[in-house]
Amino acid sequence: MKRSFFCVALVVLNGCGGSGSDTNSNNSGNSTSATACFNADLNAIGADVTVVNTRVVNGQSEPNYTERDVVSGQVTYEGYTNAREVLLYEDSVVNKAYIVSDESQQQVITLGQIIDGEEIIYKPNGIQLDYNLRAGETREYPTVSVLTNGTQTATYDISFTFEKNETITVPAGEFNTCLMTLTFDVVENGVSTNAVFTQNIGVSNGLMIREETNSTAGNSTFTEVNELVSATINGETVQ
Repeated sequence: MKRSFFCVALVVLNGCGGSGSDTNSNNSGNSTSATACFNADLNAIGADVTVVNTRVVNGQSEPNYTERDVVSGQVTYEGYTNAREVLLYEDSVVNKAYIVSDESQQQVITLGQIIDGEEIIYKPNGIQLDYNLRAGETREYPTVSVLTNGTQTATYDISFTFEKNETITVPAGEFNTCLMTLTFDVVENGVSTNAVFTQNIGVSNGLMIREETNSTAGNSTFTEVNELVSATINGETVQ
């Protein structure tokens, strides 16, 4: 599912879907907070979330796709004894993500993933996303080293901005959202890529209602737009 703790890293890797003390903040907006779009229930053990999204890639419509995430339990991962394993179902493929959810700080850290049998770990402290941001505030994070099966394959420089509250209409209906901008500057095999994810995250439900991805590497560009068609959280329909 296109949840902010996980999908952005997967999109960067596939070209498609910690400690807060090391971050820097630049505030240029009002006091409205993105914490309204942090839903701790999505990361609770046993959480079961299914979404159906549209997909438009480089201007071409593709079939809708379904994703299901299940938080299967608490595990020890990369030295974190409170990590949670998330099973990621898409079609017949089951991948995994390992996260730490800090409800008191309204942050989620993605420590690593297993994608198509390859283990991808984010050093030194994972990919951290914070929701305790005011409108116009940007959080910048220390460089993340990406290890694939134990070998460093890339670096990420990441920033996360809460732009404003925004009401949008998608196939699933009308939603009040937090408009967020997530930026990845990636260096992989000597190639630099800039990826910008413009995300509308639902107030209260915390789901990705709409996401637009724009990435550039040299003369190559990639765009993808996903909009929510339907969703259930623990069997209950999101409206």
